[in-house]
Amino acid sequence: TNLSKHPDIFIPDEKELGYFCEKNYLYPTQINPLYLNNIKRFESYFSQADKKNLLGEGSTSYLWDKKAPEKIFEHNPKAKLFAILRDPVERIISHYKYWLQIGIIPNKSISDTIQNRPEMIELGKYATQLKRYFEYFPRNQVRIFFFDDLLQDKKQILFSAEKFLCVNKFLPHDYSRSVNTSGQARFWWINRLISSTKTWIRKRGIDYDKISYYSKQIGLGSPLQQLIKLNKTKSDLEIDHSTRLYLYSFFSWILITLMIKNQ
Repeated sequence: TNLSKHPDIFIPDEKELGYFCEKNYLYPTQINPLYLNNIKRFESYFSQADKKNLLGEGSTSYLWDKKAPEKIFEHNPKAKLFAILRDPVERIISHYKYWLQIGIIPNKSISDTIQNRPEMIELGKYATQLKRYFEYFPRNQVRIFFFDDLLQDKKQILFSAEKFLCVNKFLPHDYSRSVNTSGQARFWWINRLISSTKTWIRKRGIDYDKISYYSKQIGLGSPLQQLIKLNKTKSDLEIDHSTRLYLYSFFSWILITLMIKNQ
């Protein structure tokens, strides 16, 4: 992120640490093995930070995990939090494409997937998720941005975030560069096999994340994740109009609320 390039802020390169969430949104039916486990490993991600740096990390699962607000508050009641909200229909489509890309779900239609994975709908219920945070944190410690605004004016959103954190303005030279571009698997069954392998490892009590962590520390990276990257190609998956209307039927009231608040 652009915030991670600020000289007074340190954010690890590793994303989705998920230390404070009981369940990871990638594996919602499984307990997250990193949940409040091994504080030394969590702190090691920040070992290269200067003492003067503000420390931060980004985990999507923190927004929807029911226990995350309380656990974050217990860790640091003065923490400042960001939430970036996306059109819930576009979010669920992006989520669906990502799960397909990394093999979490079988190669089925988005409507069939929702029938089997109702948590995909739950992830778009922002009011419920944010309410849990406001039960612990005052509103002046929570900053909400809209994803569309971020796409339209990255500079202004960055300056607004820096002001919220009480740091000087800093604009990286490559601030407008796009990251995390979507894609799809060249061979779907390879990523499905990789995902199943991770699940098999975790269910047997083996700490896959620990293996991956130490592998990255010695410069090898995450072996299975490297295979997924090699199997990635540009996405040409399109969602038809009738499917979009089907999705809007779930989220119409949320979209109306977002439009009113964004005026």
